Amino acid sequence: MQVSTILFDDFETLDVFGPVEVFGRLADHFNPEFYSLSGGLVTSRHNVKVDTKPVSDLLSAALKLKYILFIPGGQGVRKLVNDPEYIEMLRQLATSAEYVFTVCTGSTLFAKTGLLDGKSATSNKRAMEWTKSVNPKVEWVDKARWIRADNIYTS
Repeated sequence: MQVSTILFDDFETLDVFGPVEVFGRLADHFNPEFYSLSGGLVTSRHNVKVDTKPVSDLLSAALKLKYILFIPGGQGVRKLVNDPEYIEMLRQLATSAEYVFTVCTGSTLFAKTGLLDGKSATSNKRAMEWTKSVNPKVEWVDKARWIRADNIYTS
Protein backbone atom coordinates (compact mmCIF):
# COMPACT_ATOMS: atom_id res chain seq x y z
CA MET A 1 0.00 0.00 0.00
CA GLN A 2 1.28 3.44 -0.84
CA VAL A 3 1.95 5.85 2.02
CA SER A 4 1.25 9.26 0.53
CA THR A 5 2.96 11.87 2.67
CA ILE A 6 1.78 15.43 2.06
CA LEU A 7 4.60 17.90 2.64
CA PHE A 8 4.62 21.69 2.93
CA ASP A 9 7.30 24.24 3.72
CA ASP A 10 8.29 24.28 7.40
CA PHE A 11 7.06 20.74 8.08
CA GLU A 12 8.54 19.10 11.18
CA THR A 13 11.34 16.77 10.09
CA LEU A 14 10.82 14.15 12.82
CA ASP A 15 7.06 14.04 12.19
CA VAL A 16 7.82 12.78 8.69
CA PHE A 17 10.96 10.71 8.86
CA GLY A 18 10.25 8.78 12.06
CA PRO A 19 7.08 7.18 10.65
CA VAL A 20 8.49 6.92 7.12
CA GLU A 21 11.43 4.93 8.48
CA VAL A 22 9.00 2.43 10.01
CA PHE A 23 7.01 2.14 6.78
CA GLY A 24 10.27 1.82 4.82
CA ARG A 25 11.34 -1.15 6.94
CA LEU A 26 8.17 -2.91 5.82
CA ALA A 27 8.90 -2.45 2.12
CA ASP A 28 6.96 -5.59 1.17
CA HIS A 29 3.80 -3.90 2.45
CA PHE A 30 4.32 -0.14 2.14
CA ASN A 31 5.64 2.21 -0.50
CA PRO A 32 6.37 5.73 0.84
CA GLU A 33 5.85 8.60 -1.63
CA PHE A 34 6.12 12.35 -1.03
CA TYR A 35 3.71 14.92 -2.45
CA SER A 36 3.24 18.66 -2.20
CA LEU A 37 0.79 21.07 -3.74
CA SER A 38 2.93 21.90 -6.79
CA GLY A 39 5.60 19.21 -6.57
CA GLY A 40 9.32 19.94 -6.48
CA LEU A 41 11.52 20.74 -3.51
CA VAL A 42 9.90 21.33 -0.14
CA THR A 43 11.99 22.47 2.83
CA SER A 44 11.45 21.37 6.42
CA ARG A 45 11.77 23.60 9.45
CA HIS A 46 15.28 22.16 9.83
CA ASN A 47 16.28 22.98 6.24
CA VAL A 48 15.92 19.39 4.97
CA LYS A 49 14.88 19.48 1.33
CA VAL A 50 12.63 16.77 -0.11
CA ASP A 51 11.78 16.31 -3.77
CA THR A 52 8.03 15.78 -4.07
CA LYS A 53 5.51 14.86 -6.74
CA PRO A 54 2.60 17.23 -7.41
CA VAL A 55 -0.50 16.36 -5.41
CA SER A 56 -2.47 16.45 -8.69
CA ASP A 57 -0.76 13.13 -9.55
CA LEU A 58 -2.23 11.58 -6.43
CA LEU A 59 -5.65 13.15 -6.93
CA SER A 60 -5.88 11.75 -10.48
CA ALA A 61 -4.95 8.24 -9.27
CA ALA A 62 -6.82 8.33 -5.95
CA LEU A 63 -9.90 6.37 -6.99
CA LYS A 64 -7.94 3.37 -8.26
CA LEU A 65 -5.07 3.48 -5.75
CA LYS A 66 -5.04 2.03 -2.23
CA TYR A 67 -3.16 4.49 -0.07
CA ILE A 68 -2.60 5.89 3.37
CA LEU A 69 -2.80 9.68 3.55
CA PHE A 70 -0.09 10.84 5.94
CA ILE A 71 -0.18 14.44 7.23
CA PRO A 72 2.71 15.64 9.40
CA GLY A 73 2.79 18.75 11.54
CA GLY A 74 5.15 21.69 11.79
CA GLN A 75 5.22 25.46 11.79
CA GLY A 76 3.88 25.53 8.23
CA VAL A 77 0.52 24.28 9.54
CA ARG A 78 -0.19 27.66 11.14
CA LYS A 79 -0.41 29.28 7.73
CA LEU A 80 -2.15 26.40 5.94
CA VAL A 81 -5.11 26.20 8.36
CA ASN A 82 -6.28 29.45 6.73
CA ASP A 83 -5.90 28.22 3.14
CA PRO A 84 -9.30 26.94 1.91
CA GLU A 85 -7.88 25.45 -1.31
CA TYR A 86 -5.30 23.46 0.63
CA ILE A 87 -7.93 22.24 3.10
CA GLU A 88 -10.20 21.16 0.24
CA MET A 89 -7.32 19.26 -1.37
CA LEU A 90 -6.76 17.38 1.92
CA ARG A 91 -10.47 16.65 2.20
CA GLN A 92 -10.56 15.18 -1.31
CA LEU A 93 -7.50 13.02 -0.66
CA ALA A 94 -8.85 11.82 2.69
CA THR A 95 -12.20 10.72 1.27
CA SER A 96 -10.40 8.38 -1.16
CA ALA A 97 -7.76 7.12 1.28
CA GLU A 98 -7.93 3.73 2.99
CA TYR A 99 -6.53 5.37 6.13
CA VAL A 100 -5.53 8.83 7.30
CA PHE A 101 -2.55 9.17 9.65
CA THR A 102 -1.66 12.48 11.27
CA VAL A 103 1.26 13.41 13.49
CA CYS A 104 1.42 16.39 15.82
CA THR A 105 -0.28 19.50 14.42
CA GLY A 106 -1.00 17.58 11.23
CA SER A 107 -4.23 16.66 13.05
CA THR A 108 -4.95 20.37 13.52
CA LEU A 109 -4.59 20.92 9.78
CA PHE A 110 -6.68 17.83 8.99
CA ALA A 111 -9.38 18.99 11.42
CA LYS A 112 -10.07 21.96 9.13
CA THR A 113 -11.48 19.51 6.54
CA GLY A 114 -14.46 18.85 8.84
CA LEU A 115 -13.81 15.10 8.62
CA LEU A 116 -12.91 14.98 12.33
CA ASP A 117 -16.03 16.85 13.48
CA GLY A 118 -17.69 14.94 16.34
CA LYS A 119 -14.80 12.46 16.55
CA SER A 120 -12.08 12.06 19.14
CA ALA A 121 -8.58 13.13 18.14
CA THR A 122 -5.31 14.31 19.62
CA SER A 123 -2.47 16.59 18.64
CA ASN A 124 0.72 18.19 19.91
CA LYS A 125 0.31 18.81 23.63
CA ARG A 126 2.18 22.13 23.48
CA ALA A 127 -0.19 23.37 20.79
CA MET A 128 -3.39 21.85 22.17
CA GLU A 129 -5.10 25.12 23.13
CA TRP A 130 -4.45 26.55 19.66
CA THR A 131 -5.56 23.25 18.10
CA LYS A 132 -8.84 23.37 20.01
CA SER A 133 -9.45 26.91 18.78
CA VAL A 134 -8.91 25.88 15.15
CA ASN A 135 -11.80 23.40 15.25
CA PRO A 136 -13.83 23.15 18.46
CA LYS A 137 -16.20 20.60 16.83
CA VAL A 138 -13.55 17.89 17.32
CA GLU A 139 -13.49 16.05 20.64
CA TRP A 140 -9.83 16.84 21.41
CA VAL A 141 -8.21 14.52 23.96
CA ASP A 142 -5.35 16.23 25.78
CA LYS A 143 -3.58 13.26 27.30
CA ALA A 144 -3.78 10.65 24.53
CA ARG A 145 -0.69 9.69 22.55
CA TRP A 146 -2.78 8.41 19.65
CA ILE A 147 -6.45 7.94 18.86
CA ARG A 148 -8.25 5.89 16.24
CA ALA A 149 -11.59 7.19 14.96
CA ASP A 150 -12.83 4.93 12.18
CA ASN A 151 -10.04 4.93 9.55
CA ILE A 152 -8.37 8.06 10.96
CA TYR A 153 -5.40 7.84 13.32
CA THR A 154 -4.22 10.99 15.09
CA SER A 155 -1.11 11.22 17.25
